[in-house]
Amino acid sequence: MNIAIVIERFVPSLGGNERSTQYNANRLISKGHTVTVFTNEFDAGNHPLPQGEVVAANGPKTKYGRGIRQFGRWATEKIRGNAFDVSLSVTTAVPANALLLHGGTVRESLRQNVYKRQNTISRSAASLVRKFNGKRRIQLQLEAATFADANVRKVIAISRYVAHQLSHHYGIEDERTDMNPIGAAVEPLSPEVREATRHKSREALGLNENQVAFLFAAMNPQLKGITPLLHAFANMLQDVPNAVLLAAGGRHDGPRRLAKKL
Repeated sequence: MNIAIVIERFVPSLGGNERSTQYNANRLISKGHTVTVFTNEFDAGNHPLPQGEVVAANGPKTKYGRGIRQFGRWATEKIRGNAFDVSLSVTTAVPANALLLHGGTVRESLRQNVYKRQNTISRSAASLVRKFNGKRRIQLQLEAATFADANVRKVIAISRYVAHQLSHHYGIEDERTDMNPIGAAVEPLSPEVREATRHKSREALGLNENQVAFLFAAMNPQLKGITPLLHAFANMLQDVPNAVLLAAGGRHDGPRRLAKKL
């Protein structure tokens, strides 16, 4: 099959959906398919898809409203103006045959960014800012148009939470939704290497053998639920005082203050 994939930025070294998209594209290529990735920007010096093709718009940055609108139009024309058997988009700005939502909907993300505020005044201020934010308005307009587009046949959710967003915000029913949690290719370790790595890692983190360690990894910790996790962890410490929570990813200033308070 001749497959088109759309992603706003394609720099897999940054991780997240960019690395996952590279993995998916390479898997498709290994199965004999032809893959073309349409993106706004990528690192040409470190080609992310040697066995496939990457086409860049090189337009305004998609972190700006003008950029995301322009890229959406360009990518839509590309996937519809060529003889592709199927198209996949990991951005709700482009109505491909299938949408793969790594981070959920824009509407839910904005709602959660308001909800995470600590009091009514800050939430109201955040809502007001969002209302008059040009990029956010454009993102919501493009997302609504994408979900209403007849070319979109399937929306792939990575969790029940994302599937709920589709139903709650856009009325997308189960027959149009597939749930497919993201996987990772991990080489199994031998028991000897596993044990040595475990001891080395725990020593580097200052953990003794009696401590139970939990790992929370997220670039946007508030959006991924670190606040209720900290409250739950504080309660659990009453029964399991030797437990430790390790947080990795984005900035954790707010959660660090909350952890100290709890």
